[in-house]
Amino acid sequence: MGGAAGRRDCVRYLAELGAAQVDTLIMGCTHFPVIRPVIQRAVGENVTLVDPAFEAAAELKNLLVEKELLCTRPAPEGSGRLKLYVSDRAEKVRTFASAILSMDITDIEQIDIEVY
Repeated sequence: MGGAAGRRDCVRYLAELGAAQVDTLIMGCTHFPVIRPVIQRAVGENVTLVDPAFEAAAELKNLLVEKELLCTRPAPEGSGRLKLYVSDRAEKVRTFASAILSMDITDIEQIDIEVY
């Protein structure tokens, strides 16, 4: 949703929420946090925006602390391992993750989410 046209679309789609006097909006798509400022302007400053991915990560951190599993010391350079599990489009995720993490993602596995 780039540029003026994207902002106009966002305002148009979210106009109903403003009219309904919504006080909280859960951003249910992974790309919505990227356009958070546009969404916030469209719904108004009085609407609280919730990013479920951030909330899930915060809850995971709390759980790791509670179970005394949170590692607080930095790993030695080159000792870490990153494995990604995805439910769809592993190659697309590999390309995107490699770009934003500035590293080659080599360990990625597509899983059937229904199994879990």
